[in-house]
Amino acid sequence: MDVRDVMAEVLDLDPKQIDDGFTRDESPAWDSMAHLRLITALEEAFGIRFTMKEVGELDHYSKIRDRIAAHLRS
Repeated sequence: MDVRDVMAEVLDLDPKQIDDGFTRDESPAWDSMAHLRLITALEEAFGIRFTMKEVGELDHYSKIRDRIAAHLRS
């Protein structure tokens, strides 16, 4: 499963709707509760933990993808 698939599952979207420009503002389903479910799902899927600062910044597909990649490299 990749980042796009996790996001699509949590936000109940077709993965094709999530592109590099996809942001939190583009999905009415991406409210504060969905954001917490998304962060938890991503942490579980990739075996990582985001800092509180990161959690607040992860509002864009490309940011999420890049932060996960950075965690996996370290």
